[in-house]
Amino acid sequence: ASDGRPMRPPVAIVDLTSINNRGNSLVATRLIRKGEIIYTERAIEATQIPQTCCKCNDDSSEVATKRIALSWSSPSSYDVRACRYCFRSMEPASSLTSTVTGAKMGGAHSKESLPSIPMPHLWPVAEYDRKSGGSTSPIGYIEDCYERVLCSKCGSMFCSAACKVAHNNRMGSCCKCESSIEEVIHALFCRKANSDDKEMPLTGDNADQAPDDEIVSIQPAVVLAARMFCSEVNRYRTGTPNKVQVSSAEDDSGPFYGICGDPEDITPLELGVIQKTTESSALSFTLEPAYLALCENLALTGFELEKFSLHFFELLAAVAARNGFSIATKSPFQSYYPALLRSVGGRGTPEHLHAMEDIARALGSTEGVLKRDMDREIADQVSVT
Repeated sequence: ASDGRPMRPPVAIVDLTSINNRGNSLVATRLIRKGEIIYTERAIEATQIPQTCCKCNDDSSEVATKRIALSWSSPSSYDVRACRYCFRSMEPASSLTSTVTGAKMGGAHSKESLPSIPMPHLWPVAEYDRKSGGSTSPIGYIEDCYERVLCSKCGSMFCSAACKVAHNNRMGSCCKCESSIEEVIHALFCRKANSDDKEMPLTGDNADQAPDDEIVSIQPAVVLAARMFCSEVNRYRTGTPNKVQVSSAEDDSGPFYGICGDPEDITPLELGVIQKTTESSALSFTLEPAYLALCENLALTGFELEKFSLHFFELLAAVAARNGFSIATKSPFQSYYPALLRSVGGRGTPEHLHAMEDIARALGSTEGVLKRDMDREIADQVSVT
């Protein structure tokens, strides 16, 4: 409800076996309006997948400076800027033109000459401007006048202070969580980290890639497992040690209790890197490089190492692989376009046609004509996957 009270969804689960042999089915209990939200459900855990190895992209002589002086526009290993807790897109309207070049769209514009979209004030994400006010906390968080929060140490962004607090309560700190994911990617998927090892094992679905590739395809399940691992370590450290069972498969109060997935699934799912053994010619997979990187980054004690074993991390990876799925968050364009239609008087009006031409030119079209694949390109630039 609008006042925050939970409401019963307008659907029910009904066993239709005796009617059409379809088993359990979701049936509406009342008329449902088009576009009405039936129910919402929060994911147990989620993560945005980085596209590059942040450790290798940072020049070693500049890492310290960049870590201290990060800004809203600093380069990131993620393609889309988003809240690290709710994963809401935080890309402003200027991101549409700042990442589209004339060569990409087949036009003659450069990104400096591309016009902005019409009525940019209707875009739901405001531009980032240091002069627009805000404050900096003693512990390194920058808050702008729209109450968006940026960690100046690790670059994590949050759409609100509430999301920052919720994230850190779950993960311990944004810096530890982000650096853990970076270490896992560097240790497991980055070739630069293993440039001295000529026998570096490849991930199963990337074994045929050229040896000069800097990074192989990142496995989302492993990245999600790293985030789950950080969450469980923090849950253990902030809880009562003698009451918190580390393995969520045995802890009926844990968030991952009862979800299918076993450590033995690592090899069938081809997670991690190939582990060659002399005992058998059969290939097996391991997540040990990623696990060791996590343990070092989180500074696990000897007692914690016994609790948070490689077996446990493999369990989390199997759970993530067997139950995880890919989704895209709502694009800001989906809110912008209806607002634009209302402002120009609806579809087909001269103002609407002129606005569509302006949008097409902002996306790099020299003719001012929207192409069929431009919707997908907009989503790729401002939606979180």
